[in-house]
Amino acid sequence: MKPSRISTLLDDAARQHIPDNRDLLPEILARLQPQEKKNMKLKLVVTVLAVILGLGLITGVGYAVYRAVFGDPGIEAVQEAGLVNPVQQTANPTLQPQLPTPAMLPEAPLHVLGQTQTVQGVTWTLEWLQINRGGVQLGFSMSGSPNMPTLPNIQIGGRQIEPQGQILWLWQESSQWTGLYRAFWNLPVSGNGLSLQFGLEEQAGPTFDLTELPIEDGRMPTGEYIQSVRVDDRQLDLKAVVLGPQSSWARVCAAEGPTPDWSNLTIAAELGPLGQAPRLRSGLQGQPQPVPQAPACADLHFDLPNNEQSEALHLTLTPAAGSTWEFYAEAPTLPAAISPHPTATPLAAQAAGPVTVTLDWAYADAQRVAMQLHFSGWQSTYTLWGATLQTSNGQTLDLNTAQPSSQDGNTYLLIFNAQNRLAEDTVQLTLNLPIQDINDWQTVLAAFQFQISLPVYPATEINDVQAVTANGLTLRLEKADIAPSYTRVILCYDKPTRGPGSDWGVAADTQLQGVALLDYVLLQDADAGIPLDPQGNFSPSQPADRCIALGFPIGSVQQPQGTLTLIIPGLENSIPEAIPNEAWAAAQQKLAAQGIQVEQYTFSANGGGGGGWNILQRPDGMSDEQVYQLVKEALGYTFPGPWIFTLPLP
Repeated sequence: MKPSRISTLLDDAARQHIPDNRDLLPEILARLQPQEKKNMKLKLVVTVLAVILGLGLITGVGYAVYRAVFGDPGIEAVQEAGLVNPVQQTANPTLQPQLPTPAMLPEAPLHVLGQTQTVQGVTWTLEWLQINRGGVQLGFSMSGSPNMPTLPNIQIGGRQIEPQGQILWLWQESSQWTGLYRAFWNLPVSGNGLSLQFGLEEQAGPTFDLTELPIEDGRMPTGEYIQSVRVDDRQLDLKAVVLGPQSSWARVCAAEGPTPDWSNLTIAAELGPLGQAPRLRSGLQGQPQPVPQAPACADLHFDLPNNEQSEALHLTLTPAAGSTWEFYAEAPTLPAAISPHPTATPLAAQAAGPVTVTLDWAYADAQRVAMQLHFSGWQSTYTLWGATLQTSNGQTLDLNTAQPSSQDGNTYLLIFNAQNRLAEDTVQLTLNLPIQDINDWQTVLAAFQFQISLPVYPATEINDVQAVTANGLTLRLEKADIAPSYTRVILCYDKPTRGPGSDWGVAADTQLQGVALLDYVLLQDADAGIPLDPQGNFSPSQPADRCIALGFPIGSVQQPQGTLTLIIPGLENSIPEAIPNEAWAAAQQKLAAQGIQVEQYTFSANGGGGGGWNILQRPDGMSDEQVYQLVKEALGYTFPGPWIFTLPLP
């Protein structure tokens, strides 16, 4: 799945909900599970970074220099206006966590079994096993035959389990084999009654009855495994992968429709560490081998001997015209409790002690609170996304930004949003600052606390309803709150269409005085069954299908005694992951008349999935963004404006 193919879908989603001037990388890294933090990650990490970096090119030139440091023009403006309060408080860490970490699902039990059976002169040992409701991983050994073991057969409660994906990693010394196996399935199972049968080609092996082992929820490593890819109306599934000491093979199946004409596909594979250059490459060896019990499947063999390091298979199937079906499957690894290699010393014991933090300055207005922190002893893998800020009356502000300076990675900007505006002249705040590592996000390495008293700069409230009509559709600006650093507006409108799939929001390039949208909150939607929050202190002037709140990092300081102009170029409907075939065919006809050919694809993996569009043909000089916009228009997912509103400032 090349990044250029995924980027169309991710770009649009990001532009609707991620502002150009917000760095999401700390939050992305902080919230990834440990097994999800590897270099390649289905090439999605590259795409997300490309989205974030690409979005930074869209924003107004007037703020480009400051965005290279922190990226918030509203906070820059109040700094330049002298509204921030110097604090210069320094704190040492408390090495015991002050804050509870989020509840985490316990790890699935690791069962060290050592059960042995001998069948027809071949001895099998089930060494260890770990299972939860969605999958199983295990280690086994076999001696007494030079023949390669086959994929295990799994039954639970007497029912045959057909894994959605499975991978077997084997290595051999003479007639001694060792294997690691991992499988996962989409329909959760529970209870007990696990049974595993091993075997060789043309020779059945033993059955291990593990009926007493409980099957329940629990964390378990998953590795990367793209299980299905759909290009237009053809879906292929990667059902199994075997990485052997002399060669490797993969089983690919058509999810529906006729069996693929394998001869019309260029089939190749690579083997190497995930996220690094491949160690080996191979074309298809021989012909695809039919699978008797599954006519829509074929086993594809490659000259790819594994080694004793965990690697990933990268499989591509490319038609003569159109896009490639592309899969990844990562080999399982030994659990730490079984691995003979020593585990690393916990980072907290080495690096938490020397950390100190200085609160340089802080600022508060009715909409949000910002502060700058400087650290000594900081590590590049540390994160602040567990920070909390509370007022003396118990209101918790929402952390919106925890972003390092691009010029100094030891200096951070924190911004907190107030859902209920700060109405006091002075606010007493408690900042709790736990330090976590992205490689162990459940552990608090050190914690700091600051008590701060700040003046609150008020917001100007505009309650005069403005109604603007474009192309027969009226948008009403019901309310605006303009603080020195930030403006929040509430819009209500009837949507261009109603019913399921009618998720009409403002276009991604909506701007207030040239500054891009930072925050988007859905307040009310009739189709989605989302009513207005009675505690939200807002009622529309008349009934509407949808009400939304938009936030922009620009306020009264940037435009003293002037106006702010809000421009909404259009509305855009959310794009489903898979577009119905009828709608897609109709859009293709419109696009063909413009010299454009685009195909859609989706993929599913054990950690989620995604999709996008691949551009096959376009007029010379037309950019990806222009094609993407025309595709949305052809699908009927756009409604043109513009709607222009003027906000007067005192």
